[in-house]
Amino acid sequence: MTPDQKQQIEDYLLSCSQKQRQRGKWDCAIFCADVLAILTGNDFAAPYRDAYSDREGAIRVLPCQLRGMPEHVGLKPSPPRDGAVWWAPGPDAEGALGIFWQGRCLQPGRRGLKAVIRDISNVRFFY
Repeated sequence: MTPDQKQQIEDYLLSCSQKQRQRGKWDCAIFCADVLAILTGNDFAAPYRDAYSDREGAIRVLPCQLRGMPEHVGLKPSPPRDGAVWWAPGPDAEGALGIFWQGRCLQPGRRGLKAVIRDISNVRFFY
């Protein structure tokens, strides 16, 4: 990651402080795609933005389940490091996606970002 990319991600994360989670506009998959766009120049979520507004719509529209999304966009398994996408199993079948940044697993909360406290031995990381 270049210093410029790092600054862009930090600026983006700061801009998330007042965003409200809304499926298809700003949710865990869109959030990860926004960070990946900074790192790769590719907006993997472009075809899916505003294409769904609930869980069922997301399942219909997204090309694969969340747990397969990192590999689907070409990410490779990685140790936890800044900018890595993480996937963790959750209470539903999909689990959760987020970004690892400065030692924390971040994802969209109801408003702004939330740090998800997890035992990272159960988390898969991709870069």
